[in-house]
Amino acid sequence: MNCYEILEVSQNASPEVIKAAYKSLMQRYHPDKNPDNAEIAAHALNVVQAYEVLSDPNKRAAHDIRLKQLLANSLLVDRDRNRVVQASSVANDWQAAKETNSYGVMWLLIALIIVLCLYAMSLLKNTHTDENQSTNADKQRQIASDGVKEILPRTIPFYISNLTVALKETDKFAGGTTHVLNIPILGVRVGTFESNKFLRYIDNNKTLIRQQLEEKLGDAKYEELIKFDGEQYLKNIVMDSIGDATGSNLYKADPVNSATAGQYGVVDVLMPRSFSVH
Repeated sequence: MNCYEILEVSQNASPEVIKAAYKSLMQRYHPDKNPDNAEIAAHALNVVQAYEVLSDPNKRAAHDIRLKQLLANSLLVDRDRNRVVQASSVANDWQAAKETNSYGVMWLLIALIIVLCLYAMSLLKNTHTDENQSTNADKQRQIASDGVKEILPRTIPFYISNLTVALKETDKFAGGTTHVLNIPILGVRVGTFESNKFLRYIDNNKTLIRQQLEEKLGDAKYEELIKFDGEQYLKNIVMDSIGDATGSNLYKADPVNSATAGQYGVVDVLMPRSFSVH
């Protein structure tokens, strides 16, 4: 999250301005003044977390580095998108010129191809009718026996929210400070192979899954989490932990067989709200 946007201040704001903005926002969004309003309560929590980051010089410096990395990544994406648009424009111009110059030739070739196709079809119809009927019947039986269906993963909510873990590795440059990781809510994407059986297993073992997940997250590296791709790094840890706990780790051998790869167990991690580390 962008702490400056949450506190409604500029990135160059002084500590005094940040503190004044925090007080003003808390007076406006304090849960006691807005009872039974979950949205305002959630925003007040974000304001508190943002102030904790920006009021600490070390945390603010780390936050600024991450924002710069995100901005640089966004600029690279925009540059690549512009290149694709330019290349597509050149290709369209060339295609338009080609179609204009060869319009008559193209239609002549199309007409010739149609005539040849009709002639070939008439010959095949008279000489291979029985063979075609047999081939079509075989194809229909093969499709019916295969029962080929498009397999799409299912999205389900996971039962973990407000996951807070103290990282085991301390920050040597900050006097041995222990960083705390918070994930507001986790979700998972589950493959369709034996999905109901897998969901029952998660429900029956959610306490064990949470314990193993907290253990794995405690080994996360603070330096990796604050990078611009820190969320993907975190997702990989969650994926690995839940996969081990449920016996469906995609990074290891498939527990059923190779035909179910990518369809069994947890196949993706969802984070509707971004994590925070301070």
